[in-house]
Amino acid sequence: TPYRKILLSSPVHAVMLCHFAFSFSTSLMQAYLPLFLRDLGLPIKTIGWYTLTPFLAQIVAKAFVGLAVDYTVANGIMTLTNATRAAQSMGVFGSSIMLLLLPFLPNCDNPTISFYILLVYGVLYSGGTCGFYTSMLSISPDHIGTLSSIAGVTRIVSSVVATLIVNGLTSMVN
Repeated sequence: TPYRKILLSSPVHAVMLCHFAFSFSTSLMQAYLPLFLRDLGLPIKTIGWYTLTPFLAQIVAKAFVGLAVDYTVANGIMTLTNATRAAQSMGVFGSSIMLLLLPFLPNCDNPTISFYILLVYGVLYSGGTCGFYTSMLSISPDHIGTLSSIAGVTRIVSSVVATLIVNGLTSMVN
């Protein structure tokens, strides 16, 4: 395995940065979202459902996004590269916009808007699966095991960093 070439490859760096960012976002959502919803004054049972919403949305949306990407490629609407880019753009920009709206639109008088933001966030976030996750196969299909392992380590490091940041921020507030 040409480890040096893999580790110094710009496309690999880009994919690993995506793995880091998406995992970081997921970890922040899992750690911080219940606290945010609590501060909006939601009851504990509602907090559980709202926290689950983006992840349930992803389960459903990933299947449809995958089918849509396959359809566009199979019918010559887009090349595989462009379909992957479109899915990745949906995942990055769409979910980022939802995360930017989350602290500003809901408030204690109208916390329900957070449910809809989280739902749309989950749907849009799903684009990343057909984006950077599948791009590893395009970069180096012969070394997908190595790339998958590097991606796994990247996601673990990202989750640890996100958790440390949340712990640091919450200890500063408390």
